[in-house]
Amino acid sequence: IAFVDRADIKAYVGPPTLQARYEILRSCVLELLRTGILLHTE
Repeated sequence: IAFVDRADIKAYVGPPTLQARYEILRSCVLELLRTGILLHTE
């Protein structure tokens, strides 16, 4: 609430597109693989 009170502009952005959602999830999975939290097995 405090931030909204001090913001000069309030704009509704809406939900991310399907492509953006895919890229967000993809980047999360790649980071988990990179750090070894997830392991890729076949």
